[in-house]
Amino acid sequence: MLLIEFSISIAFIILFLYSLFKYKNKIASPFALLCLSIAIFTFGYCMELLSNTRAHIQFSLNIELSGLAFIPALWILISIKFYLKKSSPFFITFIILIIPFLTFFIFLTNQYHHLYYSKLLIEEYDHLFKADLVKGPWYYVFISYTYVGFLFSVFVFFSKWKEASFSFKTQSFWMLIGSFCPAIAYLIYIADYYSIFYDLTTFGFALLALCFFIAIFKYNFLELHKIAREHVFDEINEGIIVLDQNDKIVDYNQAAKNTFSWLNSKAIGKSIFTYPEGTAIGKNASCQFTSEIIRNNQKKYLGFTITNIIQKNEPIGKILIFQDTTEQKDALEKLNYLATNDSLTGIFNRSKLMAEAEKELYKAYLYKKDLSALMIDIDFFKKVNDTYGHLAGDKVITCLANVCKNRLRKSDIIGRYGGEEFLVLLSDTNLQNALQIAEDLRILIEKTDIEYDCKVIKVQVSLGVASTSIHSEKVRINDLINESDIALYKAKNSGRNRVCSI
Repeated sequence: MLLIEFSISIAFIILFLYSLFKYKNKIASPFALLCLSIAIFTFGYCMELLSNTRAHIQFSLNIELSGLAFIPALWILISIKFYLKKSSPFFITFIILIIPFLTFFIFLTNQYHHLYYSKLLIEEYDHLFKADLVKGPWYYVFISYTYVGFLFSVFVFFSKWKEASFSFKTQSFWMLIGSFCPAIAYLIYIADYYSIFYDLTTFGFALLALCFFIAIFKYNFLELHKIAREHVFDEINEGIIVLDQNDKIVDYNQAAKNTFSWLNSKAIGKSIFTYPEGTAIGKNASCQFTSEIIRNNQKKYLGFTITNIIQKNEPIGKILIFQDTTEQKDALEKLNYLATNDSLTGIFNRSKLMAEAEKELYKAYLYKKDLSALMIDIDFFKKVNDTYGHLAGDKVITCLANVCKNRLRKSDIIGRYGGEEFLVLLSDTNLQNALQIAEDLRILIEKTDIEYDCKVIKVQVSLGVASTSIHSEKVRINDLINESDIALYKAKNSGRNRVCSI
């Protein structure tokens, strides 16, 4: 019997060292301490059986309680970490450890108050001795606390076993069986149903050790693959939504819930098409797409990636991973705007203007429509800069761009061609109509008062007009612009503030 008890003690010491030095995770530390506590308790019980005096038995009991007092607390902490997938808060840990520390202190000072036991009796069997305690009130407090801990661990591992579809080849199953063993053995011992000399609790711990070894070596309990996956699933910044093959919601993480308020426990099992935002997401057939949502009256953009879940070469569902791409999209749009628009006026810059001009000319010939070009230049612009300053010149250029935009159609295109030169492209417009529009612009600009630094600046412009309508053959866009430029110089040489064509 003693050999068995010592073997149990050694087995837990090995488990303690193995857990302490080989594994580095949140559960390894309390698990190692649990193994050490069981080893101390079992070793103290061996010393108790070998003792032959009251003093030796008392010393052995002190060793036993130094281990036994902390076993329930450590098992509760392991269960909490296994269930929550993260460390319990310090305050919770502190509360859990209050009774173990009080029990250890009360037992060591029992001779002064007899709260744990009122009398110590000694029994002998086959030349072995053991203590028989007349239990005090605190003993029942500790036993109640112990069984609450064991029941809690049973609940935790049963819940996890249920999540694993009651599979026997899971860590939770073997941890559940292990939780039952010491509890049943201890219940038999304290109930004293049978006249058994030996404390069966140590055998319960032996079975617990066997379950631990199976969980550790066969199912990698301390590796916590599933717990780690679940931890990452919930802690990752990207939102994750899991759908089955019928687009029903199977699971989601915290980031997804924070984004979509309709993702809650009631949404599980419902089609994603039940929800308007879900419909907008679910109808996308591509593997990558961007979805627009409204939050606090502002647009947000979510970039989605869809991965199919394949099992035995058959699709059984899909995983939707998304992240907020609003900042990236805004930054991209800003960069695109800066790359295509003039920073001063907001109209197209020259490179974008030329690209759009090529498109307009292509469409004009494709649909057999006319295209006209207006080249606009501010008269005596250098004089404006010299008289009022360059900032005033910037104000004049900006005002001129706005006047033109307000007069032109939405289908027309305007861009800054040079310093104070603007190019306008008039779709479906022949030369005669283009000349009339150019004259309207000239008059509007001439009548416009430009206020700057409490002064009113007046400017005039010269305009050159060219059109495909006067050509029987196709022309290139550069030729059309060059014709408008020649017409502009004709207007300049004719006295400025006028419209000319070639």
